[in-house]
Amino acid sequence: MFTDEHHDETNEPMPQYEPGLTFEKVWAMMQESNRKFEKSCEEWDKRFEKDREIWQKQSEEVNRKLMETARLIGELREEYKNRWGELVETLVSGNLLRLLRERGILVNKLKQRVSQAHGEPNYELDIVAQNGDEVVIVEVKSVLNPESVKHFLHQLKLVRKESKRFRQKKIIGAVAFLKEHCDASGMAINQGLLVIRATGDSAEVINDRDFVPKRF
Repeated sequence: MFTDEHHDETNEPMPQYEPGLTFEKVWAMMQESNRKFEKSCEEWDKRFEKDREIWQKQSEEVNRKLMETARLIGELREEYKNRWGELVETLVSGNLLRLLRERGILVNKLKQRVSQAHGEPNYELDIVAQNGDEVVIVEVKSVLNPESVKHFLHQLKLVRKESKRFRQKKIIGAVAFLKEHCDASGMAINQGLLVIRATGDSAEVINDRDFVPKRF
């Protein structure tokens, strides 16, 4: 019995093609596929751009918050340092005249936060104790380090050279601290400075009893 189904030599059914399939139709199908692909790419590009904008805004917001946090931490750290500095200054100023007299330096007047007079270079001295022509200038630090010692020595030279009120005085330098780094107190002593350490609710001079401070 014969049927309309066609078979090849292996007796397999022959594939059925769309009647009238031409090169033009194939080319049109390829163009349509390419158009759909390009449209899909455009949609992905738009979605990626939108996601990128969202990510960028979120990143900017995170960076803004990080910067704000860093600023607040910096302010708190500075406030912390200032508070400790004020504490050390209070401890030192309350005992300074007695400590100096015990070392044979007979000063009897004390001022805090002494700044430059009109026309003088910029400086601010934490504590100034004096009696006549003898002056003790004290730099107060919550943490004393070598750089702060160098800066204070520079300040003393500036005051000696440029300040009218101290130019003719016998100046003694002193540093006071709560904590120190890198044996800064030893450096200060080697430079001829008195060194005062805040301890508990008072302060003490740590130089040897026979130490002779430098006159600047």
